[in-house]
Amino acid sequence: MVHDLSLVFELAAAIKTTSRERTQQLRQRCLAVIMDGLRAPGNGPLPGPAPTWQELAQRWQT
Repeated sequence: MVHDLSLVFELAAAIKTTSRERTQQLRQRCLAVIMDGLRAPGNGPLPGPAPTWQELAQRWQT
């Protein structure tokens, strides 16, 4: 579950526009949509394993 939440934060952090205010609005909207989805009843296990810390960190490496 920890890895899954990390991915949620990575998804929101990836959102960036030229305006700081708009970036914040879009990140909050994205998180709201995701959180609503997490509250919905599940239909079974998720496909594949959760991403590793290395996979999440690749985005930040050059």
